[in-house]
Amino acid sequence: MLIAPCYATGNLPPQEISRAISEVLSNPLAVQAPVLLPVAKALLTLAMLSPLLLRGDNTRKALYTYYAAILVVVGFLQNMSHTTDYGFVWVVGNTAIQLLVAAGFIRALIRDHGSWALELHPERLWLIAPMALALVEPYTAAADGTLIFAFDASVLVNDTGVTYCMITPVVLGTMLIWGMEVGAGSSAVSFASYVGLLFGILNLLTWFVFMPASWWMGVLHLPLVIVSVTGLVFSRRARRPTTDR
Repeated sequence: MLIAPCYATGNLPPQEISRAISEVLSNPLAVQAPVLLPVAKALLTLAMLSPLLLRGDNTRKALYTYYAAILVVVGFLQNMSHTTDYGFVWVVGNTAIQLLVAAGFIRALIRDHGSWALELHPERLWLIAPMALALVEPYTAAADGTLIFAFDASVLVNDTGVTYCMITPVVLGTMLIWGMEVGAGSSAVSFASYVGLLFGILNLLTWFVFMPASWWMGVLHLPLVIVSVTGLVFSRRARRPTTDR
């Protein structure tokens, strides 16, 4: 979608690529095992709470490792599906760029051998609001297929934990609240924020402009845009010389 065309085993005319991508993302391989969805959501919740459960380097390493690992999983499985009209479809571009983000955090883990202490930034706690919206992801499909707001027991077992656009604001928000945009992780956080902003803008256009009947999904993608913009700002500040701040 972003940097490469789709792969399809069936006939996929160029003018129908957007429709094929929509079919893939609405029913990807990542959601084909519903029993694992609450497990994935629980892991994302633990990742968000990791700064309260672990300390210093252990927190950073755990969060970086989780994000890199889950991006490898969703990079493939969220971007692949067996569709009715086009056969098996793989959105290669999405996978490629999400794997690049994962590689950035793996590189940060390998390169950063120094000790690191947690530093809570109280002035950033407002990020909890968009993070919570992404983590809960309150929505359901109406009878006509429109995606609408719904807050019920389904929020405990929905696909948040295997959805890039919901995982990213939760993880990036946690990193920013605890000041993890410094050191070897600065470039990784910056690149992840840039990619998150790209995906966020594309989704806002999709849900608010091209598919306005499901505008609520546009609202659910606002956390990705908000947290990504914040990540770009903070990671840029972290790379400036102290005298320039």
